[in-house]
Amino acid sequence: MTSVAALVEPHIDELEVGIRTALDASHAADADEAKASETFTKASETFTKAETILGTSRTEALQRRIEVGRLLVIARTAYPAKGPRSKGWGDLLERVGLTQSTAWRYMEFAGATAEQSCTDGNVHDSPKSYADAGIDKRPRASDATDNRPAYGGDRQRTYVSPDDGDAPDDRDAASDNVIPLELDDPQEKAPDRNTWCTPKWIADAIGEVDLDPCSNDRSHIHAKETYVLERGENGLMLAPDVPRESLCYINPPYGRGLVIQWVRAYGEKRFIFLLKFDPSTLWFAELMSHTKLVLFPKQERVEFEPPPDVKASSVQFPHALFFSNPEDARLEILNRCYDWEV
Repeated sequence: MTSVAALVEPHIDELEVGIRTALDASHAADADEAKASETFTKASETFTKAETILGTSRTEALQRRIEVGRLLVIARTAYPAKGPRSKGWGDLLERVGLTQSTAWRYMEFAGATAEQSCTDGNVHDSPKSYADAGIDKRPRASDATDNRPAYGGDRQRTYVSPDDGDAPDDRDAASDNVIPLELDDPQEKAPDRNTWCTPKWIADAIGEVDLDPCSNDRSHIHAKETYVLERGENGLMLAPDVPRESLCYINPPYGRGLVIQWVRAYGEKRFIFLLKFDPSTLWFAELMSHTKLVLFPKQERVEFEPPPDVKASSVQFPHALFFSNPEDARLEILNRCYDWEV
């Protein structure tokens, strides 16, 4: 049977050209995004026009990063994880001007967290999705030994720009370098380790909210509307469409560079954030500029509920609930917490 590597190897030069082209387009799109952001900030008199430019540029930048990640995923299949030819992957990255960690982050941004394979044995020139390309997700090597809620709460998997300058957001986030795990059965699926749920007592105590943009199918949050990544609903991308008066409960991903993106996306909304209490981070300072009330659970740590087949683990740090509007804190949650009015 012909291996995937044998199918891909003859096309590696073509893939390299494609990666270079996509990288150039990605850098150009990032520059456009930065320029649009500056325009958006300064052009108060033309707010509507500037907002449209910013949204378009960000969408283009995201699409370009995904394109780079997909091309890297396909190219990765040409090189084994071990052996003499394994160094070919590093040589390819050097030729296109990427470090290992940045390449993995591009691939993660595109929906992959480890070494990828095309399970149908075909090489796809322009896959419309990872399902079309036949690519399986593989688990992180750290999953085998680390059961901490790296994404925590009612968190959906969300991707971060490889050039995000706001890291580190989270001192307990997983390493940027992703090491593939070899599986005996390529069809075997690793346990879901990303959707830790807010405990039911908090969900019941805060009561009904209008939107949970980081939801999953096991969430206890009483939300009139939810965004679930598995349904193709990216809470970050959809944030501009959320009315400012909608009460949003947000327990976002804790990955490096992610929290501050959620704070910026929903900081102008009517929010309840559940996050660890860490004044040493950049996102904390930004969130506090929009916060009017902080609640700390009395004499207990917030123990998030793990996904199926994942062992529960003790929380290493305290959490807090951040409210943009103190009137949204119901008596039930106030009775369970110490309060700090900002």
